[in-house]
Amino acid sequence: PIWAGQRDGLPAIRMGLAGAQQAMAAVETTFIAFLADALFHVGEDEEALQVAADGIEKCHAIPDVYLLPEFMRLQGEVHMRAQPPRWQQAQQVLEAGLSTAQAQGAWALVLRLLTSLARLEARQGLSHTHRDALQSSLQRWDDGSDLPDFRAARQALASIKA
Repeated sequence: PIWAGQRDGLPAIRMGLAGAQQAMAAVETTFIAFLADALFHVGEDEEALQVAADGIEKCHAIPDVYLLPEFMRLQGEVHMRAQPPRWQQAQQVLEAGLSTAQAQGAWALVLRLLTSLARLEARQGLSHTHRDALQSSLQRWDDGSDLPDFRAARQALASIKA
């Protein structure tokens, strides 16, 4: 699968995006988000960054901003993984994404953004300003299941406490 770094699914995602662009403009941002996420997971960071930027532009153009925080999270993750890391850019885009997700009441995206911010702070050795918010957000959703977002949030909290 894409999430394991395998590229096999990229052509199908690109084809789905092309179809959505022609037939279903209302879901185009969803396919753009799939593609940006897949590119990130296979290490195509600069293309993922550009696709996320295209997604942000499309969100504002439609206007349909429900995925805006996710595109911002992906941009932040790419900035963190860059060599050398672009910490300030990551912090800015993740904070903006968090504010947007909170304003939308998009609590699953809030969890994802807080997880990314906690990882950013841990990697930089900064004070953990988002630890309590992440803990609270995780408790809101976490039923003990092994879903990827819950695992990532738990791992981020563990790295903060270590």
